[in-house]
Amino acid sequence: MDTDTRAFRPCAVPLVTSDPYLSCWSMADRLYDDWPRHWTEAPHSMVGVLRVDGHAYRFLGGKSLPETTATQTSVSVHPTRSVYTFTAGEVELRVTFTSPLLLDDLNLLSRPVTYVSLDVRALDGRPHAVALYFDISGEWTVDKPYHEVTWERLVHPDLHIGALRSVEQKPLAHRGDDVRIDWGTLLLGVPAANSQMAIGRADALRQQFANDGSLPSEDWQATSHPANCWGGPVIAVSLSFQGVGPEIRSGHLLIGYDDEVSIEYFHRPLRAWWRRDVTASPVNLLSDADRDYQAVQQRCERFDREPDAGGRVRQRPHPLRRDR
Repeated sequence: MDTDTRAFRPCAVPLVTSDPYLSCWSMADRLYDDWPRHWTEAPHSMVGVLRVDGHAYRFLGGKSLPETTATQTSVSVHPTRSVYTFTAGEVELRVTFTSPLLLDDLNLLSRPVTYVSLDVRALDGRPHAVALYFDISGEWTVDKPYHEVTWERLVHPDLHIGALRSVEQKPLAHRGDDVRIDWGTLLLGVPAANSQMAIGRADALRQQFANDGSLPSEDWQATSHPANCWGGPVIAVSLSFQGVGPEIRSGHLLIGYDDEVSIEYFHRPLRAWWRRDVTASPVNLLSDADRDYQAVQQRCERFDREPDAGGRVRQRPHPLRRDR
């Protein structure tokens, strides 16, 4: 597996890294070898599936449906981006996780949103029917996977937005290292054009997309469910690309988290900087992030290319070790 010209081998690859609570990493050699994990190593499940001419290949997530995987051909890690490439049939997929932690822009730094860019192209020059599936689980919103999660849709004219949150909200109630956030709301957004969204049981949605490339027309009618990764709730999106040829076709997703209360300062619960305005909301959070998508990508790519003080291309540090 090639990482860069110096064969840099990270201990863990950053996927979603906004703050210590919104922190998800791949601790496996390949993105489909294991579940993505919080830095405490608890699963933060996501699944990605690529359908090429009716055949489904998993490119993200642990042992799940479909069992057939794409072939990971490379991964490169930069200060603000982690970039994976895969092949499936005669199609290449590039997946880029961008967490724009640029220290010269406090508004952007405080915005708890990671972009997932999905680029596909044909390797044989022929047209192919391509569809992409991505889901994210309620495990991101609880300290323990057996805790209950609830869900809802948020309304925006140009985005599909799904939300998951712990039923029992406990802001800043825990101490210690081996804890995860169990308050606030996990958000997944996607531009509405050529996309679908569903909220439902993980196993059912993954099976349906693997079988025929579709998602249910209605969300799960239950009011809550434990967050475990197989039968628990996920927000799922699908993107369709017809006639994919040698030219790159692109889509993107937005993963956000509104923690509502970020820190306690002298016994006073305080909101994050992005929440300082009374008009701030989860919908505005994703809407603003989507509006800035192209500009943020360009800024991050430019920053990642700049050398450090020693003239070396910047690399993000990796605090996790495999022998912990």
